[in-house]
Amino acid sequence: MVEKNKILDWKLLLNSIFDLVAFVGTDGTIFYCNQRFAEFVNKDCDSVIGKRCHEIIHGSESFLKDCPLI
Repeated sequence: MVEKNKILDWKLLLNSIFDLVAFVGTDGTIFYCNQRFAEFVNKDCDSVIGKRCHEIIHGSESFLKDCPLI
């Protein structure tokens, strides 16, 4: 099990970098994003997490078979 402080350290690190970061499951569900990613899609992280990437990135209701994020 990962310590809570280590998780906070990772979040601080990922939010401090300029690149867009999103952790996406094999079904397209976003389970983490950094602040830059959220800003890029004009949303906050809380509204992005739990959504599928095709909804957030492509504005599509259906899964994209060849999505480069998965």
